[in-house]
Amino acid sequence: MPDYIALYRAYLEQEKHASPNTVSSYVRDLTQFRVWLPQGSDLRRVKPAAVEEYLAHLTDQGRSAATVTRSAASIKSFYHYLVLSGAMKASPAKGVAAAKVERKCPEILTGREVELFLEQPKCVDEKGYRDHAMLELMYATGVRVSELIALNVEDVNLPAAFLRCGDEKRERIIPLYPRAVKALRDYIQVIRPRLADQEEAALFVNMNGQRMTRQGFWKLVKHYQAKAEITKDITPTPCDTPLRCICWRTGRTCAPSRRCWATRTSPPHRSTPTSSSSTCRTCTARRTPWPDRIEPQRSKKTAALCCISPEHLL
Repeated sequence: MPDYIALYRAYLEQEKHASPNTVSSYVRDLTQFRVWLPQGSDLRRVKPAAVEEYLAHLTDQGRSAATVTRSAASIKSFYHYLVLSGAMKASPAKGVAAAKVERKCPEILTGREVELFLEQPKCVDEKGYRDHAMLELMYATGVRVSELIALNVEDVNLPAAFLRCGDEKRERIIPLYPRAVKALRDYIQVIRPRLADQEEAALFVNMNGQRMTRQGFWKLVKHYQAKAEITKDITPTPCDTPLRCICWRTGRTCAPSRRCWATRTSPPHRSTPTSSSSTCRTCTARRTPWPDRIEPQRSKKTAALCCISPEHLL
């Protein structure tokens, strides 16, 4: 019998072009579902009642509503693929509905809590320098965790104080403020050579010299959250929410550069919060690998101009 889960993985990667995290999550959910079924069961002969029973089983096991909902989505997507491929005539998960996930507003850290959180890594050993650089970089740019751990050394341009971030579909150039540049310089030039081989391209590596994982970063966040005695819930996905909701301004930067730091752009200095209502959401760089200047552009949603030049940031 064909391994339909393996075929489904190939479908997600090659046809849907799903991200590695999405593929991993869906395949993991389906593997757990197959393990739960009686041994030797054919996935094509599953009944709707079995799918509903499995979701109820997850709820009884104490799984969160978000986990149950994601598992239901994985199963539905899998059987939708089997129907499209002709392996089945109808999906047993078509009419199955999981419990609705309660949407909560993210808890926003205060300015003092952000400072306290960033002060936790102590630059006394390799781990402290690395963690300090990671948190400073997230604070400076607001990049997603997946983007942070996917960065390579070649994506950082310290002399120009720029960071290249993105994927195959979209790429952006993000300026860095001096404190983040210093943290990265100390890590890249002194600490990283002690942790990783020259063949390793990853910017941030674990203590074994391999690329940092989402789970590894999650442990760091929880560790420093406990040390800072912050009671608010901080998770890897929204841990950059304070960066998107707090804006900075400083007299050392030009007026057009005071843009929306809350949307994965770099604050030139940690200072007084200001409003982001008239700032832009994105800034598109020229197609050159490392532009000397990001040309002013108008956002489609706002009328604010973006204009960042390296000399304004150093």
